[in-house]
Amino acid sequence: MSTRSETLERTPLYETTDKSELRVACSLQITSLNDDCLQHILSFLNSSDVLNVELVCRRFNLMSQEFWRTFRTFDVTREQLDFVSVDRPKGRNINVPLCQAIFAKCWNNLTKINLSRVERFESRTVMDYLDNCHSVTDFFTNERAPNESFICLEKLADCENIEELWLCRCMIVVSDENLKELFQRNKKLRFLFLNNYRLIGECLSHLPLNKLESLFLIRCSWKEPEYLNSVIRRAPYLDTLNFHNLDYFCLNNLKISSRCLKQLNVVHVWRGAFIPFIDNLDNLTALNCSFNSLDDLNLRKIIQKCTKLTALDISLNVDLTNVSLGNLNSLKHLKYLGIACIESFTDAGLLLLNHNLQSLNVAKTAFSKGAILTVVKRMQSLERLDIAYCKQLKNDFVEPVMDLVELRRNPIPLNIGIRGTSISEMKIKVKSPLVRLTPELNTNLKKYC
Repeated sequence: MSTRSETLERTPLYETTDKSELRVACSLQITSLNDDCLQHILSFLNSSDVLNVELVCRRFNLMSQEFWRTFRTFDVTREQLDFVSVDRPKGRNINVPLCQAIFAKCWNNLTKINLSRVERFESRTVMDYLDNCHSVTDFFTNERAPNESFICLEKLADCENIEELWLCRCMIVVSDENLKELFQRNKKLRFLFLNNYRLIGECLSHLPLNKLESLFLIRCSWKEPEYLNSVIRRAPYLDTLNFHNLDYFCLNNLKISSRCLKQLNVVHVWRGAFIPFIDNLDNLTALNCSFNSLDDLNLRKIIQKCTKLTALDISLNVDLTNVSLGNLNSLKHLKYLGIACIESFTDAGLLLLNHNLQSLNVAKTAFSKGAILTVVKRMQSLERLDIAYCKQLKNDFVEPVMDLVELRRNPIPLNIGIRGTSISEMKIKVKSPLVRLTPELNTNLKKYC
């Protein structure tokens, strides 16, 4: 039978000749750690684990109180926190007992509540606590449960600190009057996202114009668009405006005029109702007008009015021709260009581009291998090239790109999006640290503002 000292010698925890130190290390328990160390350990645990830890002893219970005091985000989309249970036949549902326990612990300190991306949740789960969540600054509703979203809106009526507000699909139950009260109280609101609303529009006149920075309107319709015109014209710090699937009447009565606006997204609007409403956008730097009915004449007007553009996405505007690619050369500051899914563009048009772009999206186009290689050689600062679904490009396209990138004056890495192409990274024999092949490239226009 081996003695304790012999066991310690056979399994040392660290190199030392002092056996007394080894005995101390072996007998060390978590309870011997000081409070700061325990709190640090708790900060790495999931909320459900903390609920279990605080049941161990009185000291652990006291330590967990600090965790709940610093718990600011209640996000049901983060499955690693066990907020959401996934039931395949029924979809994603909130773990009701856990959510109630967490809300009871930290409702007074929450600053962000995210109830989105869950199929259903019971109103009583969290609604009773929302009356007292006066410190909430970011709030996201559930786009698949409009009735619950409306209840949330009523419960948040007394909040005065909301800075970021996402409201989804409440077109049946939410009125201008509901939003008017919420906007009047929250003087710090800087980000507003409205999805699928049918409103008169009067509520917009009560937005805190001196704070508003970003306005997203998705599938919305307004009976009186003049209220929206007034917000755009008068908000001094509004720099991002996003229209997606707005109706024909609203767009035809909009007149965007702002010297502060830097990013404008007008995506997938009704055909025949586009860019004529753009008036005074001297400082606009990013414009996304993909999936619309732009023609060469309208695009030329945009280029003439928005001379400071650094990012432009005109993808899926099927009426454009090579003439538009030539007109783009007057945009001297352009860094990002998206021309995806426009079959009318040919190699001759692509070769008209004289910009030194940082990012180029030519996904699902018919440009030849030679034309794209010429552009890569010309654009010495190109960092991102999206060739997704360009079936004409094969593995033999990659090696010439590597040669061109390695010959650059500045060794800038080039990321190439190859999703849906015949290019296989496994079959490419030559490798280069300066060329990275990736299935998908996600572009944020704000990066190039």
